[in-house]
Amino acid sequence: MKFQLMKYRLPLALIVSLLMLSGCATGPDVRVDFDRSTDFTHYQSFGFVSPLGTDRGGYQSIVSQHLKAATQRQLEARGLHLDTVAPQLLINFYAQLSSYSTQKIIKL
Repeated sequence: MKFQLMKYRLPLALIVSLLMLSGCATGPDVRVDFDRSTDFTHYQSFGFVSPLGTDRGGYQSIVSQHLKAATQRQLEARGLHLDTVAPQLLINFYAQLSSYSTQKIIKL
């Protein structure tokens, strides 16, 4: 009888673990705002506002670092270059971050 219970516990525990992890796999809700009447093809350089809206306590947050890197990659892929002195286009970020977790107790 004990062998039968042990036989099913591992696969059941694995399935429960995978189900719990899949609940955490939701993506972020990303919203972009820009002036749709502006022709962005006229810009050749960009820079970042200092401090960024995602910086905290006078330091650049990890969120800011990731957003800056992703934005720089995308804008450079579109032919713009980073200019830290006199950019034609200034970029800023705002983010509302939240995290939560739920726990479910399953008796086997």
